Amino acid sequence: MDFSIECRGVYYQAIKAVFPHIGGILPPELGRYFEDEIDPEAWYDARPYLESIQYLIDYISPEVMVLLGSYLIEISKDNFKEFGVDSSRKLAEILPEMYRNNVRGREAGEWVLEEYRPGRAILRETAVIANVNFVKGVLKGGLEALGCYNIRVNVLDDRAEGAAANRYLLEWMEPEGR
Repeated sequence: MDFSIECRGVYYQAIKAVFPHIGGILPPELGRYFEDEIDPEAWYDARPYLESIQYLIDYISPEVMVLLGSYLIEISKDNFKEFGVDSSRKLAEILPEMYRNNVRGREAGEWVLEEYRPGRAILRETAVIANVNFVKGVLKGGLEALGCYNIRVNVLDDRAEGAAANRYLLEWMEPEGR
């Protein structure tokens, strides 16, 4: 993996918010990246972030990634207005651009909307975080932020099992009046 990859500070902020004492949880060489104030819009080297994520997966639980992905949306949902996200269709269409605006580098990967119809979408991603639980949290959190409910995110293909990309089937109910 090419570690010329950078991510916005909001990714680091999400870890700090979910784990307020992250510096004491991580080994010192990683914990030091969370000591200083983090600018959510600034670009940071993604390597310490990714190593911190892997540490949390290995030593806390892979399931914590759902919470982390969901919280990333929670603290970023003000950006929904900036991107004009006011519906599930717009969210599905704008996710690839939102990813490109927050993660950059030659090997950063991408998000692609393969299919959309009301209440159902298929997304493919090769993002730098290969963990499907993180993306499930992002997707579920994004739909919840729009008032959607009965949200199901099923993994169709998983890079951890040898697939070329992670693919997700999302199904949900729209809020009344949409």
